[in-house]
Order: sequence, then C-alpha cells, then structure tokens
Amino acid sequence: MGSILGVDGVEYDLAADDVVTLPAENAGPLVERDAAEPVE
Repeated sequence: MGSILGVDGVEYDLAADDVVTLPAENAGPLVERDAAEPVE
C-alpha cells in the first residue's frame, strides 16, 4: 500500500496484512474504499 501521513503527523508505512492503529480521520476513508478493515 505504501506510506501515508496521518493527521497526527506520523508517517505510516503500510503493507498487506499489517495491523496498525490509525487516527479515525485516516482509517475511515481506507475502510470506506475497502483498502482496510476494522479490527475489534
């Protein structure tokens, strides 16, 4: 997937099957585009 800059100023280097905690403002659009899935 590559790197994204979070709204918290942290750069996240993401790859398939990574489990990360992202700010909601970044996670929401990724989930909506089926690029990520939420983990409870």
